[in-house]
Amino acid sequence: MARVRGPGLWRCLAAVLAVLLGSPLAGTVHAQSPEPAGAPAGNRIWGLVFTKGGEAYAGFLRFVSARHSASWADSFQAEQSVGDEPFRAWANAIREGAPSVRTVELKGYRITWNTGEDDFSSRSGDFPGSRVIRIPYGSLADLRGQPPGGRTVFLSIGLRGPGANDGETPRKPEHVWSGAGRGLILRYTEDWRSTTIEVEGLDGAHATVAFGDVESVAFDPPLGAGEPPSAPLFGTAVDRSGRSFTGFVNLNGDIVLESDILEGWFDGQRSRSIPLDGVRALERVTVETGRGPSEGLRVTLAAGEAVELTPGRERRGGSIAVAVTDPGLGTATMDWVAFSALHLHDPGGDAAGSAGCQGDRVGLAPTAFHYDTFGGGTPLRGTVVTGTGEEFEGRIRWGTLKEWSWDLLHGAMDGTELAVRFANVRSIERMVAPDPPPEPARAGTAPPGRIRVNLLDGRTCEMSTHGDVGPGDAGILVRPADDGTDEDRTGWRLIRWQDVRIVRFEHPGRDVPGS
Repeated sequence: MARVRGPGLWRCLAAVLAVLLGSPLAGTVHAQSPEPAGAPAGNRIWGLVFTKGGEAYAGFLRFVSARHSASWADSFQAEQSVGDEPFRAWANAIREGAPSVRTVELKGYRITWNTGEDDFSSRSGDFPGSRVIRIPYGSLADLRGQPPGGRTVFLSIGLRGPGANDGETPRKPEHVWSGAGRGLILRYTEDWRSTTIEVEGLDGAHATVAFGDVESVAFDPPLGAGEPPSAPLFGTAVDRSGRSFTGFVNLNGDIVLESDILEGWFDGQRSRSIPLDGVRALERVTVETGRGPSEGLRVTLAAGEAVELTPGRERRGGSIAVAVTDPGLGTATMDWVAFSALHLHDPGGDAAGSAGCQGDRVGLAPTAFHYDTFGGGTPLRGTVVTGTGEEFEGRIRWGTLKEWSWDLLHGAMDGTELAVRFANVRSIERMVAPDPPPEPARAGTAPPGRIRVNLLDGRTCEMSTHGDVGPGDAGILVRPADDGTDEDRTGWRLIRWQDVRIVRFEHPGRDVPGS
């Protein structure tokens, strides 16, 4: 395997590639892809990994951590510190521009005075100091490790396309807001020291690089790379309510490719290891054992054979968890309690079961998404309409923090957790039950505390108020683009969630079906 050494050499990408073309893990890397790559290769993460020792590896990438990632639709996860600006905007909005006033009564005298924002901050437990962000790998241009600060490892990521370079360069790396510079400096939320990157070359050669040895990763479309050694796992998961979600599958956090192995299950007294490329379906069933009935899996193989398995000791109490990522929606996650079945099929095949979101898809199918269909993100813009008919148009911060199209709206559909990417949302409606509620309740009446999410591709999802849409949510901040004020302190209007009727989002430069 050819390796390139010397930091001065690998920083010159053209020179590196010229040497790498003779390496088993080297492949042709392009700055842009003039046309979509084929479906199998186009969905796999492709990139160039540079090490601190001056080595470089090119190929299909798999990030091995608490949740493995191998597809462009998979999410890079990190923790972002919330700095002063978002808090100041929220604090000023919640006070409606008035100064914060403190009052003390002492021996019959009342003393009042205005306090600064720092004092207001120390007395407020409503505003978080950090948040977890999840960005599709398809939105990243590069990833670079930073020197550790104490026990914390910092990462810097570069975002692609418009929206990535809006804002000023931050003063402190640990206090970076999402509009700062061309990228973000973040803290990784998992044990990044144990994370590795597996690189699969075109001829089957493999390299594994510990992230502690990584200088940077440059992402690129795999144009001309041919088919990867293994395609992402693709299928349809069905929950206990009969809702189904089709897309790229992550099983138990570490099974993401067709070549992966289902382990930790027993056929009678015999341990079984089953390659996923030979599986057509997994179903939750009750299995009869010598110790009585036990919850288990029925595995239907491609040849038609069905095998009933019981979980091994390491899987008891948490037998299976399935996450399905549909780039036109987001990610649906169901644990063992919510899980019913997983049907694996070829990309583009018919989905099994009833749809989790209603309506016919008129946008791109999940397999049509590749590196060039993702962007670096744009600021959230739109119109918030209140229950009294007032409309507020401009820049939006949902929950006072989420302000980019790659941010996620969290909700639930019974036992299935949904994370809907704002880039896919046309509008969000708060569904309010009639007051007083009808007696008896009529079929089709919206229960209290639900929202309807209308997607750009024509589908509609109804979710319960949970996470980002719950009664404890901090509200929605709106700032008109032409208010002429200092963005850091004024201009934001806070609209409480209970006052919201509908939020309509703008998506400049995107073809919106039906618009």
